[in-house]
Amino acid sequence: MIRIRLCLGILTPVALTYQLPEWMRLPEVSKTPPINLSCDKDVEIMSSVREYMIEPVFYVTSGPEQDSKYQFLCRSPFTIDLVGGHPIVCSKHILEIRFNEPQLLVVFRVALEIEMVYSIPGEDGDAPVNYHLLTVDDIIEM
Repeated sequence: MIRIRLCLGILTPVALTYQLPEWMRLPEVSKTPPINLSCDKDVEIMSSVREYMIEPVFYVTSGPEQDSKYQFLCRSPFTIDLVGGHPIVCSKHILEIRFNEPQLLVVFRVALEIEMVYSIPGEDGDAPVNYHLLTVDDIIEM
């Protein structure tokens, strides 16, 4: 239904999330990450909680670049298999021509993972990049 309403292609990567009401979140956690809707069971759970929400809101993250960033910030499991060891050196436009959207999702996620690895302080003394827990505010910003 979301794909039809937002005119998203069948191959376009999409992440659906929602946020629990303030009173249902853990008090010691200042910013609670959103809850993913990835299967029918998640929708059932969200529907049962929805009765307690005044204004339920879905957050939709779509497109390979935004969805890979969302998955990266959520730290969803990801495995990188490098074959050949040759880096892809080209512009984003060429990547978009060369790969379809699901493939681009992987390319962008690999780029984020590699960026994180290189941000860890090494022998040259570079300061690490601080990645924080993903919040609803981050999704709205994306």
